Amino acid sequence: MGATALRLLPRQHRGRSDPARLDRLIAESLEFQLDHGASILTAPYVHVERAVDGWAKVQAGLYRRTRRFLDANNLCLPVLAPLALSWRLLGRTTWPTALDDLVAAIHALEPTEVALAASKIDQGARADRRLADLYATIGRLRCHWPVIAWQQGVLGEACVAAGADGYETGIGWRERCDLRAQMGTHRKPAGQGFGARPVYIAALGRSIPKRTVAALLTDHPTVAADLVCQDQKCCPAGRQTLTSDARTHAVIARAARLATISAAAHPRWAWKLLAAQSAHGLQLTERINAIAARSAGIARVDTTALHAIAVTADVRRQAASRRYAA
Repeated sequence: MGATALRLLPRQHRGRSDPARLDRLIAESLEFQLDHGASILTAPYVHVERAVDGWAKVQAGLYRRTRRFLDANNLCLPVLAPLALSWRLLGRTTWPTALDDLVAAIHALEPTEVALAASKIDQGARADRRLADLYATIGRLRCHWPVIAWQQGVLGEACVAAGADGYETGIGWRERCDLRAQMGTHRKPAGQGFGARPVYIAALGRSIPKRTVAALLTDHPTVAADLVCQDQKCCPAGRQTLTSDARTHAVIARAARLATISAAAHPRWAWKLLAAQSAHGLQLTERINAIAARSAGIARVDTTALHAIAVTADVRRQAASRRYAA
């Protein structure tokens, strides 16, 4: 997601707001995209982690200077505004010190849509509070622009229920938004590869290691029934297709689940569906983790995201029902 733009801006405090440096970053980033046939331009962005660290000011400047560059060069392509924030900046109490100026700068940029990359939402002891803050931020932004939840494969459906137009995720990998960790992956030694692609499990709303899936399918038939894709168009050979073509399965299965959420005629129905799905997913993870505790070849599944979705979906469902009844 535009990692080049992140790396081009130095992390040192000194000189990070230098106008010439920012203009050079903008020119190099947009010219690179144009040279490679971009149909929509992604504005350069930085990771804003705290309200008082100065990076929000830098990002606001990047938005405004990007618009000046576009106008000066008569560029009329659609523009995407990435907004990369730490979870700390999503709470309403921090909006006046960080988000307000950023929103004003996004207005100056005049983007077609906003890509909200909210970091580390599915972590911490109260991930449900972080997720609720993410919902609120999506709600505020979507009053002005369509919002795409970037790097939110695990939380993407919940973001759509909260008002996002869609979500972006990796296929097996990069399903969670942790911006600092992702920046670190670009510093890996050359030639360092990856293992087998993780397999997306619709009941869990996330991917788990292929080795774990294979072991569960082979040795634990009662769990296997909840893992196998039942869509004949997606996985005609059942478990064999699931593990042999994990990429295609992930794309089709995610699209199908997203379509189901989007088809809900009322928000309370979407939240009710998410609450039920996450409750089932939590039950399944408990069974998998019980097996993992006694089997070395099976990895545990983190329940933090599912628990956060279950809690917030139930709260939202109840709130929507009260408004409907009133």
